[in-house]
Amino acid sequence: MPIRTCVRFVALALAIAPGVMAQAPILLTHSWTVGAPRSYSMELDVSLTQSVVGTDQVMRSEQRVRWAFDLEPFGIEDSGQVQLELRTTSLRMEMETSNAPDPVVFDSADGPYAATVGQALRENPLSIRIHPTGEVLGVAGGDALRSAIIEESSDDGPNIAIGRFLLAFFRDADIARTYEHMFGILPNVPTNIGDTWQNTDSRESPGAGTMEFENTWRLDSAAGDPVPTLAVVRASADVSLIPAAGAPEGLVFELQSGLQNSRLTYDISGGLISKSLTESTTLMQITQEAAGRTMQIEASTELSMALVSDSQSR
Repeated sequence: MPIRTCVRFVALALAIAPGVMAQAPILLTHSWTVGAPRSYSMELDVSLTQSVVGTDQVMRSEQRVRWAFDLEPFGIEDSGQVQLELRTTSLRMEMETSNAPDPVVFDSADGPYAATVGQALRENPLSIRIHPTGEVLGVAGGDALRSAIIEESSDDGPNIAIGRFLLAFFRDADIARTYEHMFGILPNVPTNIGDTWQNTDSRESPGAGTMEFENTWRLDSAAGDPVPTLAVVRASADVSLIPAAGAPEGLVFELQSGLQNSRLTYDISGGLISKSLTESTTLMQITQEAAGRTMQIEASTELSMALVSDSQSR
């Protein structure tokens, strides 16, 4: 995933009382040690509302994902780039739509697919190459994982929807984007309270084009006495739509509004993100010019991550 990261240091005017030392800069970077795995949990909630303007036609859908996974570094280069093995330990997914009588549920640990698709998830880890800033430089192993999902998925009943969801969730680009949203982009240099830096990420919106997120990150605060142990990093994004070059004729896509905010808790001594939250909302309008018909799609997403265990700190 192409990422443009730059650091802009903001000059701070510090009023320091006599005898009080200024806060030393904090090195914000993603630190790893070979042979020291970490375990994480992730929660993703997505809500979609589709409506036809001027009518009472409305369709709503909800998607909930609960994902537990391990990250174990197996290679660190002199440049600081890290090779991580990402292994799913459990995954639960629920999908509900207003026009379907029953929700679609997948649980890798229970139910009819635990011994097939669930096992395929656990036995086919991914390899992710990470820059010290947290930018994902590459994802490997996705083809084997997706092939295993296809092989273990049947063509009957709700398994069709489950297979489609898993194949989309474990696309290389989506895994990279999810990782960066969970762990954030850090400047990888000593940083003062109030300093800011930027990066751009994007995702495809089928038919409409590319949604682009211009993120501005800020070291918001640090806490601990006498030495800070935790820091808070916040980000906000300007969202724009780059129209698709081959958009269907007669369809006009317009991004009415877009907002994304993130909050990271950074463990200073461990050099890691211990928890994070990213919330986003978008409103897309689609106009069928020939039919004079306008549809609106409102999407809201909440993604949270928490460190469960860190073998390096034991």
